[in-house]
Amino acid sequence: MYPQQPYPQQPMPPQPGFGRVLLDTSFSPLNWFLFFIKPTVVINGQPRQVEWGQMPVDLPAGQHTIEVGFQYMGKPRGLARVTIPVHPGQVQPVFYRAPAYIFIGGAMGPTRPATPGAIVNYVVIGVAVLMMLMFVLLL
Repeated sequence: MYPQQPYPQQPMPPQPGFGRVLLDTSFSPLNWFLFFIKPTVVINGQPRQVEWGQMPVDLPAGQHTIEVGFQYMGKPRGLARVTIPVHPGQVQPVFYRAPAYIFIGGAMGPTRPATPGAIVNYVVIGVAVLMMLMFVLLL
């Protein structure tokens, strides 16, 4: 017989007059170094470092500016910004995706965006594999 598992706790609803933003931050596993770097979230000018993944934030109803990025070599990288309406009692999902290359901006919006610059990543990897195959075949 297995021990009974507790039910996961449901988050408390936001206070009256507040809405909830469910911020989801993610990155491509090809950017393995981001496993060691925490993203910085700035909401209405207030910065805080968070873990990658989902984070609920209760905000008063109205327009709010959310910016997400990360520090790399002492500089902010992968920045993305969005202004969203928050309605009382509602949950507003916001998704951030770090870029494939740290020198370009990230992507952010109400739906899960594709990784910015990913196509270039795949082309570079494809060319490298093709060159290795040609080298092996010419030996």
